Amino acid sequence: MKHAFLVILIFSLNISLFAQADILLLQKNDQTIKTWVNGSLINFQFSNYQWITGVIKMIRNDSISVRQMEIRTVPDRFGFPTIDTAWFGTIKLHVNEIRAMPKKAKWGKFITNGSLLQLGSLAYIFLNLVNGFILNQSNTTGTNLTNLGIAGGVFIAGTILKATHKEDILLGKKYTMKTITN
Repeated sequence: MKHAFLVILIFSLNISLFAQADILLLQKNDQTIKTWVNGSLINFQFSNYQWITGVIKMIRNDSISVRQMEIRTVPDRFGFPTIDTAWFGTIKLHVNEIRAMPKKAKWGKFITNGSLLQLGSLAYIFLNLVNGFILNQSNTTGTNLTNLGIAGGVFIAGTILKATHKEDILLGKKYTMKTITN
């Protein structure tokens, strides 16, 4: 019985020693969406609108230290593409200097951001006009102008969707960044 108690005591002390102390939180209306700790990869937009990617080196009070990096594809000595990591200097900043965070990449975002509507309507307009010229038909008939007008309206709808579709999370009233430190 004493050995079991001693083993449990040692494990509980060991777990508390390695507990995560410094955490950076992205919150939406006081609900945590994402967390980062020391050593985590982070990508954010700085207050000067520059996107920064790096590894978090330190989280203290209301500031973080990020070692900047860039992962890019470069050719190797035979000309084949390989992945290369370039490391830059460390930047120390206050949490309030983070302007925006990227949204999670979704597979079907080209459907919701209006690009597909724009592409489809332009392809229809182009094909309609080219077929009219090839077949020596007038492109100004009532039915054809109606179809082209509908395609133009679909293009405008896609443009409006693209203008209102946000690619990043802007920090402010709804989204906030906070740090938790011991």
